[in-house]
Amino acid sequence: MAIQAPLMGFSQGIGFSILYQFLVWFFWWFGIHGHNVTAAIANSVYMPAQLANQTGEAAYIFSNGFFEAGLMQVMGLVIAILIFSKKEDLRAVTKVGAPAMIFNIQEPLAFGLPIVLNPMLMIPYILAPLANTVIGWAAISMFGFPVFRFAVPWTMPLFFGGLVGTGSIMGGLLQLIWLAVDVAIYAPFVIAMNRSKDL
Repeated sequence: MAIQAPLMGFSQGIGFSILYQFLVWFFWWFGIHGHNVTAAIANSVYMPAQLANQTGEAAYIFSNGFFEAGLMQVMGLVIAILIFSKKEDLRAVTKVGAPAMIFNIQEPLAFGLPIVLNPMLMIPYILAPLANTVIGWAAISMFGFPVFRFAVPWTMPLFFGGLVGTGSIMGGLLQLIWLAVDVAIYAPFVIAMNRSKDL
């Protein structure tokens, strides 16, 4: 019998998943741990989805593994700053925080650049994970990418998290696609920051 949870069907809708991601990263932008605040949602619907995927009883697109694979979105900002930023202070902080971001630890950049309460970064910081959600949904539902079947530590580096989480190189490829999109989303805002005297 497949693992069921309240609102499981509703939570698999693209609209609900976008709302969930919006809340997570909206809270993060305020300096509040968005994943802790929304843990009730993750534990009630996305963790059961992950367990169902792992046991082979179902194939849910949206699961803990799916969203944890998208934690690398801030790496898009890292790359955008290193390529497009002319501000030495931003580049210096980014170089210090980049090694942590390899393992999806964003706090040095969130509070160091900062991202938190930074009006120039609010839009891309929230938009990038929303875009990743839509792209991941389309890749799995329309283009045959595998679901995230296996529980993987959220600190797993880019590409390897997707590879292990799906059991397929396509999962790693999906993360690389996400990264390319994230860099494209952050780039215009990083360039705009070059013209700002305050940021």
